[in-house]
Amino acid sequence: MTKQQEIEVLDNAIRQLGPDSYLGPWLTQLRGEVESAIRSDYFPEITLAQAQQRARDVVEHAKKTALGIVDTAEKESRRIKRASNLYLDEVASAINEAQRAIQRI
Repeated sequence: MTKQQEIEVLDNAIRQLGPDSYLGPWLTQLRGEVESAIRSDYFPEITLAQAQQRARDVVEHAKKTALGIVDTAEKESRRIKRASNLYLDEVASAINEAQRAIQRI
């Protein structure tokens, strides 16, 4: 069977199933990708279940990465707050010392 014949079989299946079937709308959405794979000689190497699992894995990895980013940001925020409080204390001490020096004059 030629590539064109395979694409025609796909198109016929989409037409026969129609928009009110379970597979018709799904095959319609995939048609462009399937045709591209056929024309490029890419053999389907992943099942739908595998694709769904990969999607879940990507989401899980993204969630873990996000939690790590938030944790790092919170730690950095605490460090910056501590540093700014120390700086404010130093400034307040310097102001108090300057006021005492002025009062001695």
